[in-house]
Amino acid sequence: MKATDSHEKRSGFENINCPICHSKKQTDLFKVPDRFKLQDGDTFQLVSCEQCELVFLNPRPKPDTISQFYQNVEYQPFLSTQKKLSIFEQLYTLIRTFANKNKLRKILKLKPPGRILDIGCGTGEFLNVMKLNGWETFGVEKDSSAVEFAKSAYNLNVKTGELAEAGFEKKGFDVISMWHVLEHVYQPCDELSRIKSLLKDDGLLLIAVPNIASPDAGFYKNNWIALDTPRHLTHFTEKNMADLCSRNGFQVVGAGQLIQDAFFNCLMSEKIVLDKSKKSKVFFLIFAFRALYISLKTIYLSSRFSKKYTGSSTLYLIEPVNH
Repeated sequence: MKATDSHEKRSGFENINCPICHSKKQTDLFKVPDRFKLQDGDTFQLVSCEQCELVFLNPRPKPDTISQFYQNVEYQPFLSTQKKLSIFEQLYTLIRTFANKNKLRKILKLKPPGRILDIGCGTGEFLNVMKLNGWETFGVEKDSSAVEFAKSAYNLNVKTGELAEAGFEKKGFDVISMWHVLEHVYQPCDELSRIKSLLKDDGLLLIAVPNIASPDAGFYKNNWIALDTPRHLTHFTEKNMADLCSRNGFQVVGAGQLIQDAFFNCLMSEKIVLDKSKKSKVFFLIFAFRALYISLKTIYLSSRFSKKYTGSSTLYLIEPVNH
């Protein structure tokens, strides 16, 4: 295997140690293309930390160059800002509507309506659902166009930029959520430290991330949509998440799969396979049936009857440890 210091040098990229344990010892896994530029031939290296087994991108785009990789009309979190949507994009928005209502139900089982902060809130659909159901909502989002949409469409209190710059009240939130955001964060330990200062002592942190140890991730390998290089910088397992939390004053009190993510991840992974193969789109029905099979298998293996997996994506319920 290649050593970290032998990775190719590329403009606008940086080599790093493990973002959690800071070990320099890494093993190369495989290279992954940008799903929006499959025909360019450019790939990005995923590595595994030999000490804590965290999988992460190395080298990775520097913070001041990453924005170029988000500027694609097909990037799903910002689809609400577009006027015309493809079939895949319409499917995503349908799944998102279902998912947001499901998130509300999960949270209400744990906490009564209070103050919620959504980090990386995108165009605000989740926060709007919470607002309509009695919550006092706040958000922070780096993309300015998404923020403007959230404000104009839903009249949400959303700030542009990083959490570190937002100036939110200390110990001011009952719930803080990160829905598929932590994998984009450059310094996950620093981010959790900031979150702990904002969350009430009896508050709840919800983190949803793709599960790189899931059955569908193992099946699709470098075609798995949730690798999403180079936008996704870090990939978590239950072990990694527990380690990250314990290092930063939190504990994981529950974890479970997000069922809708299995269908979406498998379907979009098949799209990558199809696009790579350059086959006619008429073949997609065959690929879609395989996606259905793999997603159902993932959901079954990740059900309450099995303790081995926690789904294509995992939702972690996390509480602060107060000494």
